[in-house]
This record gives sequence, structure tokens and C-alpha cells, in this order.
Amino acid sequence: MSDAKSPDGVEDVPSIEHLESTAIPASFRRAPLLGRIVGSGIAFGVGLGVILGLSLPNSTGVGRGMVAVLMALGLGMIGGLTAGAIATRADARSVKKSHPGRRLDSQSAEVPVTDTREDRP
Repeated sequence: MSDAKSPDGVEDVPSIEHLESTAIPASFRRAPLLGRIVGSGIAFGVGLGVILGLSLPNSTGVGRGMVAVLMALGLGMIGGLTAGAIATRADARSVKKSHPGRRLDSQSAEVPVTDTREDRP
């Protein structure tokens, strides 16, 4: 420990008993980050579309570049929708695992938290 004095107005660390008496019961849920998962699906689809559009034989008169762009757009949309479907299923499963006795609907998706502290402002 250092010999430095603590600044004025700074309280000491609260005791374990105080923390246990003021703690609010809660459950921790590891929800997937939907935006990142959907973005990864889009990026995968666009990359695959560009590679396939440039490497497969071209039988149209618009050129390889246009075929690559159209395939990138189409496969990007399919990749994003597929990743979104997978992510929402994973999110629904994480809600069921964190609250095994609860129904999964719009009314009970949120867990009500009540504040039982006595020193509320």
C-alpha cells in the first residue's frame, strides 16, 4: 500500500455486508450482437458474389464487372437474411436459457427489477 493520503470527499471501499444488503438481484444474459452478425453475413455474401462473378464463365453481354456486382448484391442480401435468422434464433435460445420458467412472448421478455434498498433518494 502507498502512504499517500486519499483526497478529500472520497469514501472508503464499502464492506461486503453493505454491498450484499444493497445489491439488486439480476440475471446475466449473453445476447448476440445482431448488427455485427448480420453485417458478417452480408460481407461473406458480397465477397462470395464478387469471387463467383469474376471467376465463373460469363455468357451475358454486360461484362464480368456487372455480373460480379449483381451477384454480390444478391448473395449479400441472402447472406444477411440467413445470418439474421440464425442470430434471432440464438437470441431466442439465450432468453429461454436465462429464464427457464418464463414464457417467451412480448409481455414477459423483460424481467422486472424492483429496488429494495432503503437508502433510495
